[in-house]
Amino acid sequence: MTTQTQQEFIENWDRQVGCSDQYEPAVRDSVWSQMLDSDPVGATWGTGVRRAPSVTSWGWNQAVVAKMQVPVLMVSGAHDKQVAPDRVRELYADIGSKEKVFIDLACSSHNAMWEKNHLLMFKASLEWLANKTVNGKTETILVDSQGLPLYYYPADTAKRSLVSGELARLWPPLLSAHPTASGTQGKLTALKVAAGQQVAYKGHFLYTFIEDTAGHVTGQGVSNFSVATPHLKAISAAKVASTAPASSSSGGSYGYGY
Repeated sequence: MTTQTQQEFIENWDRQVGCSDQYEPAVRDSVWSQMLDSDPVGATWGTGVRRAPSVTSWGWNQAVVAKMQVPVLMVSGAHDKQVAPDRVRELYADIGSKEKVFIDLACSSHNAMWEKNHLLMFKASLEWLANKTVNGKTETILVDSQGLPLYYYPADTAKRSLVSGELARLWPPLLSAHPTASGTQGKLTALKVAAGQQVAYKGHFLYTFIEDTAGHVTGQGVSNFSVATPHLKAISAAKVASTAPASSSSGGSYGYGY
């Protein structure tokens, strides 16, 4: 059995904070209080401790995981330092099921269920249980740090964004001079456009859709835009633009999720 004091609980949570306002301090106090209420014995040890059983993972190996055929939804907080996201992705890759989705939850820790993005996780879980989809899809998609789905415009080239005028108002470019991401293997770059440095993934300029909300895709297929996925095919460097480069508007930082 392991034990944890309130101070240790707070310190362990805070070391996993990677975004401003990732969680409300009042939430941790409420969570701690509920933990003590659930364990009347641990609550009497000193000023109160959280107790948890020690368990073994013996026998839970690659061969066993490969035999799993049930639908699987896996969620990993991007800043989780208790269970490394890379290890979760390794497990996801080894699962034998053909029906599986991985959610890399931006601005979230091991305690994601109590943090600001918890509703994204809850909604995804409910949809998965009901329909075996997330946002109506069965594959992972790219999102920004606010959970907004990211799109690409097939007419773009590796050097030019062709989104301008009213189209640019509806599809703001994702802007960041130094983009970072987790859970992707493709090349992430920032290219200079009129509005600043626009983020591109595998050569495709990335955009958000003005009518989307966090965790909800509404722009798939609209104006020929497509949702960006980790396995998006890299754009051909030989592709030539047929029109002039676009002007751009607002954007955001880059993250990765479902």
